[in-house]
Amino acid sequence: MKKGKKVDTEMKKFEEGNTAFSILYRWSFWTVTSGILMLKCLLIPSYHSTDFEVHRNWMAITANLPIEQWYYDETSKWTLDYPPFFAYFECIWSLVANQLIPSSLRLQKEPIFSLELLYFHRFTVILTDMIYIFGSAFCANCLARFSRPLSHLSAEALGITLVANIPLILVDNIHFQYNSFLTSFLLFSIGFASKKNYLLAALFFSILLNFKHIYLYYAPAYIVFYLAEYFCVKNTVEFLSRILKLGLTVILPFGLSFGVFAYRSGVMAIWQIISRLFPFQRGLTHAYWAPNLWACYNFVDFSCYNVLKFLGKLPIESKPPAYTSGLVQEYFHSILPNIPAVVTLLLTLLLLTPMVTFLFNEISPLNRIAVLLTHSAFAFFLAGYHVHEKAIIMILIPYTVLAFSDHKYIRSLMNLYVAANISLFPLFFTFFENCIKVTLAVFSYFFMSTILGLIENSKQNRSFLSAAYHLALIAVQSYSLLIHPVSVVT
Repeated sequence: MKKGKKVDTEMKKFEEGNTAFSILYRWSFWTVTSGILMLKCLLIPSYHSTDFEVHRNWMAITANLPIEQWYYDETSKWTLDYPPFFAYFECIWSLVANQLIPSSLRLQKEPIFSLELLYFHRFTVILTDMIYIFGSAFCANCLARFSRPLSHLSAEALGITLVANIPLILVDNIHFQYNSFLTSFLLFSIGFASKKNYLLAALFFSILLNFKHIYLYYAPAYIVFYLAEYFCVKNTVEFLSRILKLGLTVILPFGLSFGVFAYRSGVMAIWQIISRLFPFQRGLTHAYWAPNLWACYNFVDFSCYNVLKFLGKLPIESKPPAYTSGLVQEYFHSILPNIPAVVTLLLTLLLLTPMVTFLFNEISPLNRIAVLLTHSAFAFFLAGYHVHEKAIIMILIPYTVLAFSDHKYIRSLMNLYVAANISLFPLFFTFFENCIKVTLAVFSYFFMSTILGLIENSKQNRSFLSAAYHLALIAVQSYSLLIHPVSVVT
């Protein structure tokens, strides 16, 4: 596969002129970062989801049981179902919790909550968010070195936008998860890929997979990226050498992650972990439908059921829809054919096929990895099995990097950003959190408008269709929140 010299020449030129830039020395970056950290502290008393108890129980499991029993325990329904690196992560926090609030580490069926535990858990998120801040800065600095003119401005805007990512704040600092911490590994991987440090990029992605397996959504992107960037050599010996080096780099984190379990309990322990990571008894869609193809499919099935019921022509064998119950469960469609997991896989693979074209495009490594990650995440989000609504963030992060690296994507970034905010709204249903989510969404809209207004050709973004789309979203959300609120049964 022959590479053009144009991209490499431009990259060397900008690298020579931009090596002195560092976003860590920009007052704007630290001003926004300080404001975001203060906001996260203010959100400590807010609503938290059942994920709060999930992570407390995981700390209790790792604190009370020997390692070979971690993935077998069923004391609570919130069983450990993340890869081993995340289990080790919980184990480390359990050591701290044991010194501060040992009562929170009781292994029991009933949930445990206290004000001390709330502050402890919230601050574990905020502290690990610091890694995300430096990951954002690292990725922004890489953009400054390997991009086009005005890259300093784009890099500064990218760093600020990543740090002030409102969907991440909503999910991590209210709903309660550690997505910012995990995303930092992705940002480091993107940064190293842009610098052509391919082995470190692979290492960080492999580490990420051993923290949370949903990031397998990105795996096809990395496969295509390495075929285009790393394995395009004519020398057979060099080709085989690269396969060996990359293979060892990727395998190393898996060995550290799963090795202890294999050593303690043999191969069966690995199968037990895998069975926890990939359960196929959870249904086509999540309890709250992600806005994808299967949500549309459910909607059509639900509409057909109710229309036929109203007309008195409902088939005798049809059952009431179970996918509207708000429960995580397997279900059957009432009218339309059921969709097995293999169909979702085949459709996802079909949506992934256009990525092959990026094997031959002469673009920078940063643009290539960013667009491939976006495409891969989008394919899995649209057609994957049991997709969580929070997976929209996996599209938003690489697309943000792509938009500030290649400004032709700026136009659609705002649309995606607004949609990501709105799609997470149903996660928060109390009055106080409704006020917070709307306020943050409105703030992020004007914040992003200001940031994008500083970027080259940003005036093109203010199209009539985009404005109509944003206003329509506001109108629909205002109606659902104020005029026709949906009651939530807990």
